[in-house]
This record gives sequence, C-alpha cells and structure tokens, in this order.
Amino acid sequence: MGGGVLGGVSGGGISAAPLLAVQAATTYIYTSSIVKIPRHALGFPATSRKTLGWVVPAAVLYALQHQTRQLTAMTSSLTVLIVARQLVPLVTLAFERFFFGARASVAIQFCLVLSVIGVSLYAHGLTKLEATSGFLYPAGVYILIVHILSCAGANLWTKMAITAVRPDTWSLLVNFWSIPVYGLMTLGEHYQKRAPLANSLAAGGLAKAAAFISVPLAVCISVSTSRLAHRLSPTGFALLNGLLKVAIIGMSVLMGSLPPAGAAQWVGLVLAMTGGLLYAFVARAEAHSTLVSGPGSQREPHITPPSAARKNE
Repeated sequence: MGGGVLGGVSGGGISAAPLLAVQAATTYIYTSSIVKIPRHALGFPATSRKTLGWVVPAAVLYALQHQTRQLTAMTSSLTVLIVARQLVPLVTLAFERFFFGARASVAIQFCLVLSVIGVSLYAHGLTKLEATSGFLYPAGVYILIVHILSCAGANLWTKMAITAVRPDTWSLLVNFWSIPVYGLMTLGEHYQKRAPLANSLAAGGLAKAAAFISVPLAVCISVSTSRLAHRLSPTGFALLNGLLKVAIIGMSVLMGSLPPAGAAQWVGLVLAMTGGLLYAFVARAEAHSTLVSGPGSQREPHITPPSAARKNE
C-alpha cells in the first residue's frame, strides 16, 4: 500500500499496526473455518509447547516484516521496497551458511550476483536523486534494513519449523499469534505519543476506504497464495510472482510514487528483477527436484514461507 493512501509516517493516515492486526484477525477467522484444529473452550487454538516454540517467534518475525514493509512503502515507494527485497535471498543464504554451513549451487549464486548488481545500480541512481529531492527519509534506510533482515529470518525460521508443525495449520497459527504482537506494537506507538488508534479514526475518507478494502484483499492473498503454491508448477508460480512484482511497480508509478530516473536506475531495476525472477525459478526447481528424488537427496529445498508471509506485496 502506498504512502499516498495510508498517509505519512508523521500522522494523518491509517496506522500500520492496528490495520495489520485487523487483517491478521480476519484471515485467522476465515482460515479457521476451513482448517480444523483442536481448540480451547474460548475458541483459541490448542497447541503444544513445542508448537508454540516454533509459532510464536515466527509470528514476531512476520509481524516485524509486515510492519516495516508498510513503513518502508510510506517513507519511500513500493518500487524501492520491491527492488531492495531482491536482497532477501542473499541474506537468507548468508544465515544458512553461517548457522548450518549450507552452500548454494552455481545457478543460485549467479542469480544472487545479478540481483546484487541490479540493486547496487538502482541504489546508486537513487542516491543521486536523493541529493536533490530528499525523497527517502533517513530513518527509512534503517527501516528497510530491518525489513530485509526480518524477511530473511522468517524464511529461515519457517524452513526449520515447517518439518515440526503441521503445514496446513502453520499459516493459521502464525496469523493468530501475530495478533497480540501487533497489539503490542500499537501500545508501543501509543506510549510514544503517536496515538495510532486516534490517528486511524481521524484519517480521511480515502484512507479509511483503502484500509477497509485491504482487509478482504489480505484474506484473498493469504488463501490464494497457499492454494496456488500447491496447484501450480514451480515454474508457473515463479512466473506469476515475477509478473505480480512488475504489475506492482507499474501501479506504484501510476499512483505517483518515485519512478526510475536515469539510465543507472533503469538498468538496475531490470537486473534486480531479472535476478529475483531467475532465483525464484531456480530455487523452486531445485526444491522440486529434491522432493521428487526422495530422502536420499543431500540438498535441502528452499521452502517458500506459507501464506502468513504474504511475500507478494
């Protein structure tokens, strides 16, 4: 969602944390009508301590990921956000290398190098533009870094947790436990004198309408992503993901967000998106071949986070 709809960081628009809490709660309510899990008398999902040990940290990482995503979109643009997110696979693999000694294939390394070159060129062009426009808030850079780290952490944590938790309940449980996390974020903003609830209620009609529409859209994204991941081939899903990013960039430009300016940014944008799309193809193909080859395979698949991650923003 662009900053023109939700408003700036300083106020005047819908605050991210309360809106994300409503989206997560609505998604949980809808998903719980489809996925049957044990429940307490009050309707809360009944889970073991072992499951909670996996789900709660994931909920924190995903909540941080969504919160920083919204803030980044409001402080810069969706184009900047999408280009920078092409670094998430690199950071994820760096975590895997550091903690588990995992090595990426040559094809994966090529895709990552292409993405890094593209992001570097785009950032160089953006830096030159920043010197004259002041478009990117100084705090936005740190928020973007936290967003990339939380995305990579969520990817790695999901990859480890998905073998210990029922895959069909993972997204449901993460959505449920992210609700109190968003509540704590809202309280934190309240104690910082930002008045998130008051600002949201006092927002303009366009912002309220956009926030209202975003709730059923969030449910649709969560459910459709989960189902498409199982019904489409790895190639088809990767292609759809790449086309979606291109469409978002186009919509971002039409909504008045920063378009690429200059040859360096255009080339960087194309290279970053190409590297990200190729990575999606190669990673899913390798994961699919590993699953087909059976337990004797030595390569660990790159598991795409479930619908709770909502990575196609």
